[in-house]
Amino acid sequence: MTCQRGLGSAFAALKQDVLYRVLSAQGEVLLPAEQQAQAFTLPGMAFDPTLTRFDIMQEGQLLHVATFPLTRPQGALLCANCA
Repeated sequence: MTCQRGLGSAFAALKQDVLYRVLSAQGEVLLPAEQQAQAFTLPGMAFDPTLTRFDIMQEGQLLHVATFPLTRPQGALLCANCA
C-alpha cells in the first residue's frame, strides 16, 4: 500500500466515512463534500460556531459532528463542519 502525502490524500481516504463542509464564520457552505449541503446544526437551531461537538440523526444514521476553526494565510477565518 502506498500512502500519498498532503491534505488531499486524507480527503480521498475518508470520503466514505466522513462528511465535511467548509463554512464561512456565519455558517454559509463554501466547500461541501456533497451537493446541496448545509451546515450541520442541532434540529431547529441556526449554525453556532461555538458549538464544537454534538450528535444528530440524519437519514437514520447517528452523526458525531465536530466544528473547528481554520485560519487561512490571509487571516480569514473559516469553519470546518464534519460528521
